[in-house]
Amino acid sequence: DCPHGFEKQYFELDSIKFSWDKNLKEGITGYNLLIKKIPDSLLISKSLPRTDVPFNSIDSDIISYYTTDNSFTLTDFDPNTIYAAVVNQEQEYMPSSSSEMLILNSDNLLNCPNTPELTSEFTPMRESIQKVEIVWQIPTDTSIAYFKIYKAKDSIEAFQRYSPFSRPASVSIPFEPKERHGYGSDEINYYQMQAFDSIPYPITKYIDSLTIRDAYYWVTSVDSNGFESDFSSLIKPIDVPLVYKDMLVLFGSTIDESDFIYEEHISSYYAELLSGYNYDLYNWSEEQLYNDSCESGFCVDWKKFAEYKVIIIEEFPNPKILTNEHESAYKLFTRLSDVGQTVVFFGTPPGSQIVSLNSYTDTVRYSLNGFEQKYMGISESHLVPWLGYYNDFLSNDTLGGFRTAVPTVSSAPLLHINSDKSLFKPFIKQLFNLNSNIPFVSVFEPLSNTDVIYRFSSSYPQSSYLEDKPVGVYHKNTFNHIFTFGFHLPSINQTDARNLIDFIYNRHSSTPAPYLLPSSIQLTQNYPNPFNNSTRIEFALHEPLQVSLFVYNILGQKVTTLIDNQFIIPGNHIYFWSAKNDAGEDVSTGMYFYRLETEDESYTKKMVFLK
Repeated sequence: DCPHGFEKQYFELDSIKFSWDKNLKEGITGYNLLIKKIPDSLLISKSLPRTDVPFNSIDSDIISYYTTDNSFTLTDFDPNTIYAAVVNQEQEYMPSSSSEMLILNSDNLLNCPNTPELTSEFTPMRESIQKVEIVWQIPTDTSIAYFKIYKAKDSIEAFQRYSPFSRPASVSIPFEPKERHGYGSDEINYYQMQAFDSIPYPITKYIDSLTIRDAYYWVTSVDSNGFESDFSSLIKPIDVPLVYKDMLVLFGSTIDESDFIYEEHISSYYAELLSGYNYDLYNWSEEQLYNDSCESGFCVDWKKFAEYKVIIIEEFPNPKILTNEHESAYKLFTRLSDVGQTVVFFGTPPGSQIVSLNSYTDTVRYSLNGFEQKYMGISESHLVPWLGYYNDFLSNDTLGGFRTAVPTVSSAPLLHINSDKSLFKPFIKQLFNLNSNIPFVSVFEPLSNTDVIYRFSSSYPQSSYLEDKPVGVYHKNTFNHIFTFGFHLPSINQTDARNLIDFIYNRHSSTPAPYLLPSSIQLTQNYPNPFNNSTRIEFALHEPLQVSLFVYNILGQKVTTLIDNQFIIPGNHIYFWSAKNDAGEDVSTGMYFYRLETEDESYTKKMVFLK
């Protein structure tokens, strides 16, 4: 297990700082930074070394530096010499394997600022508004003067880059490179693209209104001396359908007895829970495993999913949906997140590890560039595993004992567990203890830019190592919001679960960008109508306004207040009425009116309540 994230940063002409990711595993006592001078025999040109030679094969003396930290500053760096560097970690028995090798010289250190990091891989394009928005993070360099924007209309032109690439000399290339160096049967080619545009530092957003189909974009940073960084990762605009449905519920495997819940129970549970919402259910296992036309085992049209404003994922103990294998290959949820859909995940994100009822691990770590860190904003998950022959002891779950999820924000509802076990399969029921604590609940290690919205509350706070840990987190990305919860929604009291869904939908769900605002106030017909349980009332604002929303009976008497002179931002807003008056009493069958009022205007529509 070698150190990851090994990178270099420079400060002065004769000093350089290295950093890498800290490994939290037990038994690691420190790190070794290893430096070698690259001999002239391995130079293709004066400043261009070969990079295909392993560090251990470089024939020169090794310089070693030991540190217990995950960074080190080298103060005797010679900018006129080319070096190779790696780092490994000191472990209890022997050093680990080494990290990837870095090449250090005046060209790639002293003259080049850090590369901008794009916040997304895709950017949405909608028929209604033809523009592309690109967002990146500010590099750590303080000398950056401006950023360059590069744009290529096809993949062939996209090969023209500053970064070198190697190919056999006998293979033709689409454009003549700016510079070429050969050795043996191979050659190193340098390209240089013409910048499309530039913007000054510290602006980190670029909007291109001159969009073209199948374009590619990159960003570089340029310092005050005119030195330019490498290209950022590629960002590609993609066509996105308009959003016209509220929610899509994806649930994973329900095939095996060890899976969490029966499919028919999922359907009936969500039918009652999401009453009033325009939603659909998608059985992942049924659609993927038993689709005869699906040869790859992953047959999903992501644009169909993009028609929903909120996507709920119920990933049960045998992960099927958001797996590292699927996301790396197909980028389904990367696309959905980048174009503006809100994703709400329930369960334990599997990452690259196998997480199931037979797992022995109590910690799941996520890679730096994985979906979990980049989009969910979490670095690790922790849980109490089910360990087979320890079942009689661990089924009591005294180390976990999940009872409630306690909100950290005042507007979020308190969540109690659902003590009714009838929804779950027999195998899962036996793992509930006498006090009905929910098994297999995960807590998270959030990144610094991730908000904790719920904390784990145990029946055994003295013995539970999950007590007060984050069990619900919220991460805001460029265009969307992602919520991650360590429990399953059917495990929560249904009233509390509905309050949680309303909280997410009304206050935090994304408005996919760009989303057209109305030209004036719009009040739509409630749905369903007539209704016998609850109904949804939706309106849209074209500008920020002070708004009130009331319900009146046929005599003109006010029954309840849904919004009381609140400041509401532009966009679509949805509220629900459960046929109760302000005192919480059920109202009688009949016709009612809902009225939206601003300072200057009012809008009224009628609805029918049937018991």
